[in-house]
Amino acid sequence: MNKFFYKLYFLLIRKRRSKLSGKIIVFEGIDGSGKETQFKLFVALLRRLRVPYKTFDFPQYETSLGGQAVKMALHGELGADPADFPIKGLSMYYSIDRGEAAPEIRKAQQKRFVVCLNRYTTSHKGHQAAKFEQEEKQEEFLRWVDHIEHECFGIPREDMVVFFNISLENALMLIKKRNRDQDKVELNIEYLRKSLEMYRKLAKKYSHWITIECENENGKLLSPETIHKKVVEALEKIGK
Repeated sequence: MNKFFYKLYFLLIRKRRSKLSGKIIVFEGIDGSGKETQFKLFVALLRRLRVPYKTFDFPQYETSLGGQAVKMALHGELGADPADFPIKGLSMYYSIDRGEAAPEIRKAQQKRFVVCLNRYTTSHKGHQAAKFEQEEKQEEFLRWVDHIEHECFGIPREDMVVFFNISLENALMLIKKRNRDQDKVELNIEYLRKSLEMYRKLAKKYSHWITIECENENGKLLSPETIHKKVVEALEKIGK
């Protein structure tokens, strides 16, 4: 283990453990941003350092009723294209999915685990608010999401959001490299563009969002290892 990761070890285990223990850290970005890879790399680091953690991956397509409904909607199995689905109607499926997991998230917090989430309420905001053209409609929707998720469903609020900022071109390139079926949302380039714009807007709006630039000054995609190091360094600064 090199000097850099020894430094993180003392941050998490010794000197600053309380800064991350019991905290909810969300990994966010549009489809193809590499957030899932970074989520796995960070969790693997926690495991190597023997830091108590709990993970959740949203939507829970196979394990919750809300997640199953989301999967059907995204694949056009509910009688409508997901782009034409009522925004708040589709949003409720996502909220139900997270609501089902809320008790387990709170339990993990009480046990002082580092709670790592691949997508969360923040995805709800990024992807669904992007469907509104007018800014006042976007803001109204963001307030509605907060009310539904945190007040009605009792879903815990996140402490930190790690947002992976990437160009649409590189995101599409990474999507095409995936060896899996793409849902209709991933195939909608205009929707991805609007979602990316909304994510960037949210990252500027909220102080607990951390923006990780995934490309160099020439627009070339950085390696997963380089991006991972940037994530660790960013979280280290918060722990000071």
